[in-house]
Amino acid sequence: MPAGLSVSVNGINCGALSEGTAISVKCTLASDPPAGSWNVKVYDANGDIPIKAGVAKVEVGLTVTSVTPATNLNQMGGDELTIAGTNFDA
Repeated sequence: MPAGLSVSVNGINCGALSEGTAISVKCTLASDPPAGSWNVKVYDANGDIPIKAGVAKVEVGLTVTSVTPATNLNQMGGDELTIAGTNFDA
């Protein structure tokens, strides 16, 4: 594995590379990226390593687990909703 190799997804660092061979590397993301389709970026000591378009994509889905309140909404508006789930963009 080349010295200085690093990986990121949507700017989120993919921690220390825990495994590496001549044909693959493995790492753990520091946090989940928000929902979307993101390119994986690989860098070495010389900078950004080119990756074929569409080859290294990570698809992150948005999951909504609840919406509250879900009943007794004011027909005139003004209700504040709380939408909970995972992979929202901060």
